[in-house]
Amino acid sequence: MVKVITNNDELAPALVSYSFKYFVLLGAFLGFIYLVLSSMISVYTCSVNNIANISALIVMVISIFIMIKMKMAFSFIISIASGISLLGLFGWTLGLSLLEVLFWHILLYVIAYMTFSWITRINNAILSSVIIFIIIIVLRTLLTL
Repeated sequence: MVKVITNNDELAPALVSYSFKYFVLLGAFLGFIYLVLSSMISVYTCSVNNIANISALIVMVISIFIMIKMKMAFSFIISIASGISLLGLFGWTLGLSLLEVLFWHILLYVIAYMTFSWITRINNAILSSVIIFIIIIVLRTLLTL
């Protein structure tokens, strides 16, 4: 007698659309990781820009792996857009207390990941990329004023 083995992987969707609560949890987790990494890196370097940039890069890579593992759509675009828009976050919150820094890091990461994941839900990839590019340009310009 032959035993038939069926594999259900073929029926699973390649990309899964998640609700915003997952992006809130992801943003909160990554904001906390950013704070921890920034604190650890600040021991070894004295430049605030280096701390912020290195931490943002590591958090971007971590978020890409998490979103790919969860099969989230447009994980590269969401991660890179959030990382670029939040470059220098450690320097912005330099004079605040620990709880305020934790609050702002988590809040800004949640807002960034929710915003860019919401924009990538547009069916046209070119249009969503252009909108994200414009938002990043506007944010980076406003932050340098």
